[in-house]
Amino acid sequence: KHKSMPSMIRIHILDGKAFVWNYADARQIREEHRIVGTLVGALARKPRQNDPSTQQEVTAYQKGLEENYQEQVRLAAEQRKSLLGTLAERIAQGRAKKRQREGEEEPPSPSKLCELEPSFVLPQESMMIQLPTERVYPGQEEMVVDWHVSSKDWPYPGQPDHEMRYCIFRSLWEKGFYVTTGSRFGGDFLVYPGDPMRFHAHYIALCVSQDTPLSLCDIISAGRLGTNVKKTVLICSAGKDGTVIYTSLQWTGMQ
Repeated sequence: KHKSMPSMIRIHILDGKAFVWNYADARQIREEHRIVGTLVGALARKPRQNDPSTQQEVTAYQKGLEENYQEQVRLAAEQRKSLLGTLAERIAQGRAKKRQREGEEEPPSPSKLCELEPSFVLPQESMMIQLPTERVYPGQEEMVVDWHVSSKDWPYPGQPDHEMRYCIFRSLWEKGFYVTTGSRFGGDFLVYPGDPMRFHAHYIALCVSQDTPLSLCDIISAGRLGTNVKKTVLICSAGKDGTVIYTSLQWTGMQ
């Protein structure tokens, strides 16, 4: 018997960026494949931040949002009315006992108590919003993108910098590391010994072509950069055969 093939993960390509909309797929990519992406999105009540393709999509979203709000208003009003009815009966019973003790007659009816309650209003900002993990409005039929071939949606194959970065990323990944972007620390990659949710990065990887000369000032700056953030700087270069050479820098200072 042949083992069943694992389900494919749908990755959507847009303007040179790869998106995964399904939460289960994003979790599988992180936990099983050790690939950590960046969360993207917009405020649920401001759909224009999602940059939809047409105004028709914005109108459809707003219409659905209003219908959802009106339904929640109706349900909240019914729940409020039921609660007030229960409270009115209890208040009426309590007042009746009090009036009986004081010798008074005819307590106010529960209906009059309900009439004293002002009309119920559910604030727009209090409504519950459904946050789908996949696109609500699927677009046109998707075309399969071959990531080995340069195209309008995926222009990177064949570019020397991209091929070098990919080769270094693959080498670090194969060694068991988690690799994320390192732009906020002045590098190409941050290298973690485990899931970034549990570990701090140990290395800042700088991808440098073997043909690119490094000045002494660049080397000193890289070493001091790693020291300032308590990480080791890795200068990484990839050969034509795919072999990656790592050079670590640590600033020790002068004795």
